[in-house]
Amino acid sequence: YYEAMACGKPVITCPMPDFDHVGFREGEHVFMYSSLDDIPRAVYKALATVTDDPDLGRRLRQFILGYHTYEHRINKVFEQLRMAGMLT
Repeated sequence: YYEAMACGKPVITCPMPDFDHVGFREGEHVFMYSSLDDIPRAVYKALATVTDDPDLGRRLRQFILGYHTYEHRINKVFEQLRMAGMLT
């Protein structure tokens, strides 16, 4: 997901339990389908959004660069280690 969004591309996917935790929002960052029969609807919605919102790609990339880089990940690990008293 991160790689596609970093390239400015929307993601079409089934719902994942960690999406809320990482800040992905339906219709803004990801386009979700609930079954195989629902995939065409999700694709259509993604294509319509890209067509109607030419700035979407730039916003997707900025979202990833702002919240989901390796630097963000390692800082989160260090923060958790500090909270656990394993790092000063």
